[in-house]
Amino acid sequence: MMKSNLFLATRTTLRNKKTIILILLISTILLLGTIISTYQKSVTEHISKYSNSIYENLMYTVGKPNSKYKENEKVLSEIEHIRFISPEYDIGTFSLYNDEWQSKYTDGNIWINVANNNTIPKITKGNKFPKDDDYYLICPEILYANSSINSSKDIYHIRKKDGIDMSKYLDKYINFKEEVIIDEEIGEKEINAKIIGLYKVDKYLSTDNICYSNANLRRKTYDMYYEDANLEVYEYVKNPNSALIIIDNYNNHDEVVNKLSELGYHVEAYAEYDPNTLKDLNNNSKIFSIIILIICIVLITIFLLRNTLSRKEEFKIYHYLGYTSSNIIILNIISNLIIMFASLILSLLLSLIYKYVLKTIIYNYPFFFNKMEVMLSIRSLLLIFIIAATWSVVCSVINSLLIRIKR
Repeated sequence: MMKSNLFLATRTTLRNKKTIILILLISTILLLGTIISTYQKSVTEHISKYSNSIYENLMYTVGKPNSKYKENEKVLSEIEHIRFISPEYDIGTFSLYNDEWQSKYTDGNIWINVANNNTIPKITKGNKFPKDDDYYLICPEILYANSSINSSKDIYHIRKKDGIDMSKYLDKYINFKEEVIIDEEIGEKEINAKIIGLYKVDKYLSTDNICYSNANLRRKTYDMYYEDANLEVYEYVKNPNSALIIIDNYNNHDEVVNKLSELGYHVEAYAEYDPNTLKDLNNNSKIFSIIILIICIVLITIFLLRNTLSRKEEFKIYHYLGYTSSNIIILNIISNLIIMFASLILSLLLSLIYKYVLKTIIYNYPFFFNKMEVMLSIRSLLLIFIIAATWSVVCSVINSLLIRIKR
């Protein structure tokens, strides 16, 4: 009898056009579960890796009234976790331009962080900074020369082929242009710097447009910027007394700042980093995901209820043919489970297609999702399926009984 129920339920379910449409609808909702859980997992992973890895978050301006830089340098060098100390030349980052690196979707600009051999990324090709007075850069293996690759809407157009293979520039001098002040207008000056090393950009960081310079290059660009400026209008200090420091890890932020405060230093973070903001972002994504999950489960439940009610006349015929109420309930349960399992299989196939589409987009347009790594997850899909399938069994019993009562 069980085999005949299964055969009948399968035949009547899969031959019904409305049921096929229902399977397509439910599989689409289950696919939404994949999208939700993939988004949630990707955001969580991105936040956990992103927060402590941004170089600018490790930079601080440190100063004390009536103190000289040399005095400050001596004191700062004895504080644990400080990996870099230099005069504070305006800011710790600056930009240079190379018109040869410009393309249809990139503007030829790169950002540069001042660094030393204690703070540079791991070198994959080339060498670290030597101890001389030349101007050096350490750049990504594949450089995207664009002034912004994490905030501008234009980044969605940047293609993989816009990336520059920097290995062909290794150990060569490159002619750059820097924006400078001439009197009170913006102009340009040229400077040569040698690409001495390459590093691999972490896959979750949007630093593909960032090179690292030695302190000599930063000092030179700072002087060039004000060289022809009207110094009565612009503040320019040839030998700053404040220091720029870079610490080894953001987890040591409180320890370093407290120590500096005890010594009477004023500390100003170069980039504001608020862990609570990232926590709020993570919590908001979880709340959003839960709300969508509930909506998905409710929709599937409604679809299954309507499907059962629409088969009222069919169940009556079964009853006239000698099927008992228990047989009809079992038929309805089997029919709904067939719908759910068919939807599950189709949604899994759609999830694979979804993954392939995302991978294709990211491969061709690496900044389309702001370097957030897409981590496929079907956790929510399975959760929706299990809850909806269990609830469909309960609904099948209730609705079959209601149909019998109304008959």
